[in-house]
Amino acid sequence: MDKRQKAEKEINHLHDLMDEVDNLKRENHINWKEKAGELSSQTRLFQIEYSRDSDINIKDFVQQALNLEVRVQKFRQELI
Repeated sequence: MDKRQKAEKEINHLHDLMDEVDNLKRENHINWKEKAGELSSQTRLFQIEYSRDSDINIKDFVQQALNLEVRVQKFRQELI
């Protein structure tokens, strides 16, 4: 598996986690905050790992991870 395929697999996993956070939050499930924290950590790690890559596809994945991080932060802001 090359780096682009690995990054694509990881970003798809992050999107799946975001869907899970969305669903848990919508149901007001107690674990949504824990999942949101997990997603936040994983998006940061993804960005650190791939942010310097020159492949345009990977740059797009990094932008998607950043967008997911922003969504999670907005969820957390709603708690305050």
